[in-house]
Amino acid sequence: MLTSPSPPLSLPLHAQDWDGEFWTKTTLHRLGFVLCLGHNGERCPIPDGAGRILHIVHCTGVHDLKVVFCGCRPAGLRYIDNSHMNQLLRVGLFPATPRQPQTAVSFECLNEFHILTTQGKLTAMDYYETLVRLTDN
Repeated sequence: MLTSPSPPLSLPLHAQDWDGEFWTKTTLHRLGFVLCLGHNGERCPIPDGAGRILHIVHCTGVHDLKVVFCGCRPAGLRYIDNSHMNQLLRVGLFPATPRQPQTAVSFECLNEFHILTTQGKLTAMDYYETLVRLTDN
């Protein structure tokens, strides 16, 4: 099983697979990639569940990625919040909801949207539709 890079998120989310004749679009999830959070990309010894599929909105499109959250609860360190939201923020992903997120947006995507909306007056819907078309036109 593949593991994730160290934070912040620095992997290409799009992938292609050779079917013997042509390169075809695929997802990192289909290729077996798992994004492990909480230990600089290494597997957590006490993961918080078996992992789940997250929809990641990135500059290259909307991608599905299996994410395994860290289940460690540091004893005696009250100031460390190891919630799913904070684990995603540490790797450069902004969760759509604070509890049990199913969708997250990369910081790079948020930055690109900010620039396009302030300079080009692009609406959020137009930007999202562009990302959907980049994913699968």
